Amino acid sequence: MNGKKVACLVLIMIIATFVYGAQTMQNAAAAMLKEKDIANEEYIDAETECFKEEAGLVRHTDETRELRQFLTTWTPVINKFQSGQDAEQELMKTIRNNSLLTLTQKFEVRENHTNPLVPRSFLASLTVQDEFSKTMNWLGEIERKIPVARVTSCRVKQGDAGRRVNMEIHFEIPLINLQAVFEEVKKKTPEPKKS
Repeated sequence: MNGKKVACLVLIMIIATFVYGAQTMQNAAAAMLKEKDIANEEYIDAETECFKEEAGLVRHTDETRELRQFLTTWTPVINKFQSGQDAEQELMKTIRNNSLLTLTQKFEVRENHTNPLVPRSFLASLTVQDEFSKTMNWLGEIERKIPVARVTSCRVKQGDAGRRVNMEIHFEIPLINLQAVFEEVKKKTPEPKKS
C-alpha cells in the first residue's frame, strides 16, 4: 500500500467517525426533543389539573362560607363551655349577679355515646324565687351569657308574696367537642393525588 492509499483510508476513517458522531448527536438531540415534548405535555396536563383544583377550591370556599362564618362566631362560645364545671360556674355567676334567691339546685353531667359532636351535656335543675321582672331579666341574661343553653322545662308559679314568683327551670347545656368533628372530617377527606 502506498502513501496515498493509507491517507485515503485514514481520511475515510475520520469521515466515518464524524458521520457516526453526527448520527449519535442527532439521535441524542431527537431523544431530547421527544423528552421536551413529553415534559411540555405533562406541564400542560399539570397546569390544567391545577386550574381544576383551584376552581374546586374556589367553589368549596364559596359553599362553606356560611359554615365558616358560623364557626368563627360560635367557636369562642362553644370553647367557653367544655366541662360541666365551666357551665355551672357561668350559671351560678348569673344567679349571683342578679341576687336571686335559689331554693333548690341540682347539677349533673350526662354522657352521650351516640353523638361525638356532643359527648356530654350539663343538666341543671333550679328553683328560684324573686320578683317577676328580676326573674325574667335573669332568664334573659342566661340567654345572652350562655347562648348554647336550652330550657327543657320552665314552670312559673306565684310566690309567697305579691310580686314574687317561684320559677322551676331545667336547663341543658351541650358540652360540644368541635375537635371530634374536625378529626372526623379529616378521616373522610381523601388524600391529594401525587404524580
